[in-house]
Parts: sequence; structure tokens; C-alpha cells
Amino acid sequence: MGNMNPLHYGGDFLFYIVSDLKILLWKVLGYAS
Repeated sequence: MGNMNPLHYGGDFLFYIVSDLKILLWKVLGYAS
């Protein structure tokens, strides 16, 4: 983390968004079940 180079930021941003969404989804599923 901490790599804010413009050339790499787009890919890292998408990667972290997807990771956060997966974690959030697992939390929601865990609480729902």
C-alpha cells in the first residue's frame, strides 16, 4: 500500500474496491445467516 503512482493507481484502486466489496459481502452474509 502507499503506491500512489498515477500509472498504477487505477489498477490498485479497482483491486482494493473489489477486495473491500468482498469483505463487506462476507460480513453481510455472515450477519444475515
